[in-house]
Amino acid sequence: MRLLLATLMMLATSAEAEYIPGSDIQVGNWNGAAYTNDASGTFSHCAVSASYLSGDTLLLSVNANATVTIGVVSAAVNLTAGQEIPVALFIDRRAPFYGTAVAQDSNFATLVLPDFENALTALQKGRTLVIESAAGSGTYDLTGTFRALNATLDCALHNLNYAASPTVTSPPVGQTASIPSVDKTVLFQVATGMIADMGISDFVYLSEADTTAIFGSDAVAWKSQTVGILGGVVTVSADGLEQLKQTDGQDFDFLSKSCEGDVATTARNVSMTDYQSRELRMVCVEGQSTTESLLNKTLIGNTVLYTLLVFDGTSQVSEPIERQQMSEQAALRAASFVTE
Repeated sequence: MRLLLATLMMLATSAEAEYIPGSDIQVGNWNGAAYTNDASGTFSHCAVSASYLSGDTLLLSVNANATVTIGVVSAAVNLTAGQEIPVALFIDRRAPFYGTAVAQDSNFATLVLPDFENALTALQKGRTLVIESAAGSGTYDLTGTFRALNATLDCALHNLNYAASPTVTSPPVGQTASIPSVDKTVLFQVATGMIADMGISDFVYLSEADTTAIFGSDAVAWKSQTVGILGGVVTVSADGLEQLKQTDGQDFDFLSKSCEGDVATTARNVSMTDYQSRELRMVCVEGQSTTESLLNKTLIGNTVLYTLLVFDGTSQVSEPIERQQMSEQAALRAASFVTE
């Protein structure tokens, strides 16, 4: 099955951010794009990220206010959103950088480095980054960062004067606030959490073009050939939808389009506090190959939030109960992120 996947997890340097079309960055293992500040519609930052065999993901951002942000996603840490963590960064034998990182969620923290020129040069020319903190430590190979950060800096310079129409976030009088357009940075974080929860270190992202062609712009997905899993997070407008069951037919149609063999489906309601949630399951049998898709959808305001896990015939996750638990956990994570 084809799955869409946005380029990479991006660091948000503001509360809300929106992808700038056509700004994609891809240099070796590093991928990223430019983003705006939704409150003003102006350029916010360009960011790139790369995954490591350890399972960690390193994110680097060049920001509009002439700062550099470093972010790390790691299943090895257990943080509380908003938690402040004193951090020391060591790049080769250069003078260390000190600062206070902020936890964005349980396994994702970011640190802003105000010394723009020194930070950028050290990251570009360094060979090894060592991060030390009370929450944990990590060592990261900086191979390829010279070209990747050059492209990120060029991205920032090119988009510095970019301005789009600001996103309206206040609901009409008498209506309940909803999430008409979910910050894509949040979707990247959700995808990151899905990957970390499952302990997957060998994964790749699809291109932005494939993402848009399959699911549209409000989606992020990933795949692991080794583990045999495809995963994704998608948001669409509910367009006045009152019962999630009403869209089961079209959702099953979407899932089954890639199956040329026999299809079996089931659907059930999922218990989730405050929100309607539903799980659709499809099994596709093509010859000797069996693929199982688990699609969870949650109605939040005027938005339907989808999480998708597809287990192919080679998947290392073979137990149905374990697959179902993974699917439910992914849906809960996604809903908690977008409603924060």
